[in-house]
Amino acid sequence: MTSSGVPPGTRRLSSRTVSLAYVVIGVLVLVAVGVVLLLPEWVNEAADREAKEPVTKAASNPVVSSARESKTATAKPIKTKNQATTSAENPAMILAREEAQRLLAGALRRQAQLENEGVRVWGDAAFPPSYADVIKVLKKANTFLDRQNFAEASTGFRETISLFDKLTASKEQRFAQAIDTGMAALDSLEGDAATAQFQIALALQPGEVRAQNGLRRAAQVPRVRERMDEARRLEAAGDVDAGFSAFQEAATLDGDFIPARENANRLGGIIQDRDYRKAISGALDAIERKNFNQATRDLETARKIRPGAPEITDIRKNIRSGRQLQAIASLRARARASAQAERWSDVIGLYDKILKIDRTAGFAVAGRARAVRIQSVYSQVRNYLDNPDRLSSAEPLAHARQVLAAANNLAGGGPRLQADAERLGVLISAANTPRQVVLKSDGQTNVVLYRVARFGTLSERRLTLKPGGYVAVGSRAGYRDVRVEFRVLSHDAETVVVVRCTERI
Repeated sequence: MTSSGVPPGTRRLSSRTVSLAYVVIGVLVLVAVGVVLLLPEWVNEAADREAKEPVTKAASNPVVSSARESKTATAKPIKTKNQATTSAENPAMILAREEAQRLLAGALRRQAQLENEGVRVWGDAAFPPSYADVIKVLKKANTFLDRQNFAEASTGFRETISLFDKLTASKEQRFAQAIDTGMAALDSLEGDAATAQFQIALALQPGEVRAQNGLRRAAQVPRVRERMDEARRLEAAGDVDAGFSAFQEAATLDGDFIPARENANRLGGIIQDRDYRKAISGALDAIERKNFNQATRDLETARKIRPGAPEITDIRKNIRSGRQLQAIASLRARARASAQAERWSDVIGLYDKILKIDRTAGFAVAGRARAVRIQSVYSQVRNYLDNPDRLSSAEPLAHARQVLAAANNLAGGGPRLQADAERLGVLISAANTPRQVVLKSDGQTNVVLYRVARFGTLSERRLTLKPGGYVAVGSRAGYRDVRVEFRVLSHDAETVVVVRCTERI
């Protein structure tokens, strides 16, 4: 087989001829389907048409032509020794012919499918049967069909279909052999042989990655061979750098060609030793100057040369440690500035970042705990300052006293916290100071203030009550009782409460 995948002695077809071949195959498939679907109806009308118009035979495809000729021939009267009859009047012959034509259509469908799958490229004799062998069986069966020997024709078409199926089943084996043979040719720098095998592989599995890669490598073989020869000549002349470059070029052309890569590694060792020592020295010097970015760049250069060198790991640890110490110092300075500004949430976040770097940093553990305490007290103080009405209830008032005590005893809270604590103390004092309350009624409703007094009927009564929640109830004969819930606030000068029974029963 040549490098193009075409068997020796076979003339290469032009693109126009190939296109015409595909058109002919499509026509064959359509004709075969028409034979299977329309033939029974044609047979019933064959005798009438025979008398009126001549028989037209298809000359473009011998197999389809035979099917048509068989249909026409069986429509004509066939005389036996004892009696004259027609094929249309012989049910057994009709069934045999239809069976043969059905099998022919199936064989043609399989042939068209395999042609579309490139069987002419990969269907050689590497794994029997070959495509040529199957075509011989198909032609023989078609000859039986031409002679109206339908039983033999059916047997041949069945065999054809079976062989086509075997061809299809052999694709995996053919593909594997083509890949293996092509790879061996690449190892020997035999470009044409490799190209032929990978073309077979791609015809079997279009787009397959290994075959595409192999075909690409095969195209580079002449240039790879030229660079390999040049590299060996330069090495023999003592020009190691130039020889290394030539081997590298060959490895670049075909990264999977092991000899190029191995020779490039071998000659590159001397150059790598020199560059490696220079990069390591530069990294250590940069660490001393605390220029960790430059140290990282130098170490990366060394790592590319010798990825597994143990000293690279040690130097990387030194760089990481230096960066961490530098980062911790910066975060600590920011935390101190935020504490002075009493931005306690920021302080906590900065110490969290330090502890992510070094969870054993004692100053960060203690500083965060202190910031959390201050932030908690500050938040509670602000809560009561923003919601002073809560102090009119007993439980919140008692808790506010505890919060105030904690704020006064907290060292390092800052001037803003102390100012807010003083304001909270004022609110707590006000919450204990009775406030003026005015009860108003209609002089006919009996007024009772729970947990305070029964006032009877009144028009207006002034009294003082501590801030908090209260319930007043009014009752009057013939009227529905009323219930008035109200709250005396610590910051209100006077609270007015109206209790009247107005809804008759």
